[in-house]
Amino acid sequence: MKNTSSLYEQRIAQLTKEAVSHREKFRAEAVEVYAIHTLKERYTLATLETASVHARDIFMAWRTYLLPLHETIDISRSKSAFRRHIAKHLFLSDDAAQEKAIALVDERKMQALEEVLVKLYTYRRSKKACSRARYFLKQPNETIMQLERHFMEYSAYKQVAAGQRIVIIDPYELLFLRLCRRIALWRERKRVIANETKRLIDLHVRLDELAMAHDGLVKTATERKWDIATAISLRAQYEKQVASLSQSEMKNALKRLSVYDEITREFRDKHTELHASAHSGLKGLRSIANDIDALLLHLFDLSNAEKNQFVTLAKEYRELTRERAAITHLQENRFSF
Repeated sequence: MKNTSSLYEQRIAQLTKEAVSHREKFRAEAVEVYAIHTLKERYTLATLETASVHARDIFMAWRTYLLPLHETIDISRSKSAFRRHIAKHLFLSDDAAQEKAIALVDERKMQALEEVLVKLYTYRRSKKACSRARYFLKQPNETIMQLERHFMEYSAYKQVAAGQRIVIIDPYELLFLRLCRRIALWRERKRVIANETKRLIDLHVRLDELAMAHDGLVKTATERKWDIATAISLRAQYEKQVASLSQSEMKNALKRLSVYDEITREFRDKHTELHASAHSGLKGLRSIANDIDALLLHLFDLSNAEKNQFVTLAKEYRELTRERAAITHLQENRFSF
């Protein structure tokens, strides 16, 4: 079973991803989580903490040591074989053996609790906190488990909000502080929108530059969803087969074109079919086939340096297009959740 620390880190990663992709949804969920972790719960945990002991340390010790021990010995106590063993070796009646079993289990739980407290609270000034922790950890496991769940969710949202600079209005804060946070929230939203707008402008300018590269080949290949890796490999196959021709065949343009047609036929047919649904007439289909042919020929005529640049620019164009679409979608659906 994964320990509490690794589960907490996974939760942090999950919430960070949500905060980045849908800031307002994360904020709304955080307010709900803050409300669930009540003032009473927060105060209780605060009284257990010292300069060297955090509430998370207490929950970690409980979950990794006390809880498994409790579950194991409680199972043993419920078994009749355990009671019979005590009755037999201590010469006790069934009722007395039952009482003895309960007493032994309780004694072992207390011993384990004291062992945990000694490890957690090592300083004299921690006596009050240690005493409160003793009372806290004597509660039923279900009670501690619920409080742990509230605390860990609250801590995770709070940590991610701080890391992503997301203002959360805590329903339990003083009225004055909540008003201050509302002002901070307005400023945050204004800043985020300004950053998004600036980024969209930068993306628009850069995409226009990339669209002009190689006479529009980058833009066209991306918008038509070319399998660029396959197209580049076809070019390599073409160069290899042309290099294997005789000198006279290599100088023959028709022979080289025949090699090109043979190698690229499947690719051209596939991409023609991909766009065929939008054109029912032969004229439209022929136009699509000619366009694909022209683009492939353009790619094949590039020098090696130009080809490498084309691959790099096409990758950048795809990534920037996706980023622009993501920002636009976020702006249009900011409060749709």
